[in-house]
Amino acid sequence: VARKGGKLYIQTTHEDSATELLPENADTFFTRGGGVGPLARVTFVRDRNGRVAEERVYSPADGQGYYAKKIK
Repeated sequence: VARKGGKLYIQTTHEDSATELLPENADTFFTRGGGVGPLARVTFVRDRNGRVAEERVYSPADGQGYYAKKIK
C-alpha cells in the first residue's frame, strides 16, 4: 500500500501497476477491479494508540484474503 498525493494505492508482487483504493469508511477501502480483485476490501487495523499496525485484504470474488503487518 502506498500513498500518492491524496490517494491510496495497493499493488501485489505479480501486478504491473497499482490499483487505487477508494474509501468506504475511515479504515476500510475497496477497489473497482484491477489485479487485487474486483471489489476487494482493504481494512487497516489500528493499535491501542490509534496507529495503523496491519492491513487485512479480502476479495469476495474468490473468497481469498490475507493479513500483512505494517513495516514502515
